[in-house]
Amino acid sequence: MARKKIQEGRVFVAPISFFLKLIPKKEMPDDFRKSVFQARHMVCGYIEKKTYVKSDWFLVTLKMKNGWNYLPYDIAISYNVDLSKFHIIKNLSVANFLELKKIPKENIDRIIKNKDYD
Repeated sequence: MARKKIQEGRVFVAPISFFLKLIPKKEMPDDFRKSVFQARHMVCGYIEKKTYVKSDWFLVTLKMKNGWNYLPYDIAISYNVDLSKFHIIKNLSVANFLELKKIPKENIDRIIKNKDYD
């Protein structure tokens, strides 16, 4: 994926397996698989920062269930990993985590089913 497609505020989907391989086991929350917001085995989040720490990384935020609420969970991703399964959703952006929380799961289900992403 070209760096120019990584834009702050863009919503994405990626298979949960992408994150299970990416996050070191010692840093992964015990209940990650059950707590992270996902639809059809695809995790949904948004790109918070296009350049993080160095220009080789970008920062994404996921929704993690905590009781009855969702909390942000940030992950730094290297541009050097295989991003072929990291898909930007067409025509969907958010300004912050609160807007991401408001996206209904049914909308994400429909987007994934119709492959309405890059």
